[in-house]
Amino acid sequence: MCTWCPSILQVAPPFKGRMAVLKLKEAFEPRQLSIVTRRNSTLGSAALGFIECLLQVIRLHARSAKKEDLALFDTLTLLV
Repeated sequence: MCTWCPSILQVAPPFKGRMAVLKLKEAFEPRQLSIVTRRNSTLGSAALGFIECLLQVIRLHARSAKKEDLALFDTLTLLV
């Protein structure tokens, strides 16, 4: 099977060692993952908790000394 997927999947635990990266002449634009809310709406406690937990995990693992964490979070850029 051949497909396009984000580079982060090659280092994610379920796929690590099971995917082969092909060098292509074409380049894809970088992708962004965003959290979208309704305009002028107040986030509920579950949404606020999710966002805080997500940011905490990203920041914690981005500074990790583990080789796996560094490979995974080296593909991410936090724009907050």
